[in-house]
Amino acid sequence: MVNAVVTRGRYTGAMTDTPTQAPTQAPATVLPDYAIARAAYARGDYLAAARVVAAHLRAGADGPEIKTDLALSMEKLGKLDLAEKLLLEAIATGQARPRTPRALARVLGETGRSREGLALVERMLAAGVDETFLAHPRYDLVADLGDT
Repeated sequence: MVNAVVTRGRYTGAMTDTPTQAPTQAPATVLPDYAIARAAYARGDYLAAARVVAAHLRAGADGPEIKTDLALSMEKLGKLDLAEKLLLEAIATGQARPRTPRALARVLGETGRSREGLALVERMLAAGVDETFLAHPRYDLVADLGDT
């Protein structure tokens, strides 16, 4: 298994990504295998997942995906303010994948701001995000936001 690495402040993988090839240049820092975070998150050990992701951030990893990964763990740990902050930072890069605003919409709904969450979903749909992505079988975002 290839360890996740930070090379010049760039992270080479994310919790929901498929494993990436090891960089051809020597990494600046070798960190705990990011697969540990993926496995911990999958089994519901959100604190362990957050610790691995936070280690990558402290080592200089940047980018929207790593912040989104940490935000997802923070959400599960009930730290919704921190999750929202991380998700907003990820979105502000302009490079976040659709899962990031989807997660933000969910956090907004969990903090009692369903209207803001629904407005975000509407903006995502207007931007061309596939509607089926928003109604993911594990978390039907549109239905849950509509109920609150």
